[in-house]
Amino acid sequence: MGFLKNIFGKKNESPLPRSRVGTASFPASERPSEPDWRTSKVKLELIARFFHGADPWTFVGKTHWDDVLGDKVERVIERLREDGALIQAPPELAIRKRYSETDLRYLLGERGLDSTGTPEEMIDRLVTADAEGVRMLAAEINILVPSDEARGAVARYVKAERARRVKTENVCLADLHQRNFLRAALTVGEFQKDSVFSRRAGVSFSDDDQLENVEILKKLFEHTPRLLAAFDAQTLDGLRPAAGMAFLWGKESAAPWVSESLRVDGRLDAVTVCAMLISHARHLQEVENYRGARYNAFEIWSRNDDDTCTACRELRGKLYSLDSLPELPHAQCSSTHGCRCKIVVSEYSH
Repeated sequence: MGFLKNIFGKKNESPLPRSRVGTASFPASERPSEPDWRTSKVKLELIARFFHGADPWTFVGKTHWDDVLGDKVERVIERLREDGALIQAPPELAIRKRYSETDLRYLLGERGLDSTGTPEEMIDRLVTADAEGVRMLAAEINILVPSDEARGAVARYVKAERARRVKTENVCLADLHQRNFLRAALTVGEFQKDSVFSRRAGVSFSDDDQLENVEILKKLFEHTPRLLAAFDAQTLDGLRPAAGMAFLWGKESAAPWVSESLRVDGRLDAVTVCAMLISHARHLQEVENYRGARYNAFEIWSRNDDDTCTACRELRGKLYSLDSLPELPHAQCSSTHGCRCKIVVSEYSH
């Protein structure tokens, strides 16, 4: 097929001295019947990845795309190219995506041109002085962008998805304020089912997971780690819904849901306090899950980086039974990033 031959027939290579990368080819197949890209969420999601220009080779072998597309991603990209949804990038963009500033200075120097300025300025200088040379360089670069029609369709799709997410988040946050944990989890689960990709981190949303999700939320709202004992109850209760949102949506930070009117006094900021509430709820659930398991020896894993405090470092290298495990987050943690320790099953467990 023409696109596979022309677009995937070779890797992008710079004419500058550097090691060459091997080529690859893909078997041709008859075109199956499939939804039009204009009405297909997954195809619009894929096209969106090319919004600012992208090398189709970067998608090859990405099985998560194969899974949601129901076909090899390179074949789908080929068909999007044939349908006019993806087109070759303008020469200036192709050059910008492929060449580093060092490369651009080399190209300018070859032509006896001034090699100072921003990448955009250097490319403009190249185009002005050697338009045909730039065109030839760009012809060897596999960078695709959406067509005008596809760009408009992607913009509408992204806008609709953002609106859907905002609406869902508002409903979910209201459920958490009312402590309706099951409904909050189901609300996020329904959103994920109608999304191209499910959440990337945190909890999953199969039916079997919902009870555990609810249990973690209950613990998050009902238990406070000793590390946060100095914070008043009203402040903590004001942060728990934000922490619940970060947990349900699989986000590392609860910042989007922390009220600007909420003031937190102390060594830890509001976002870190939320992280500690989540960490404690997960810890309690994890200990509960290990009850009755065959493991009898545990260790504490800490980051052991520059932000790890002495108290957390001292937890490493020790063996604990389930009942002797210290509370996490560690009550003596003095890091401004909060305690990042986790339970791990020891290799000495039997």
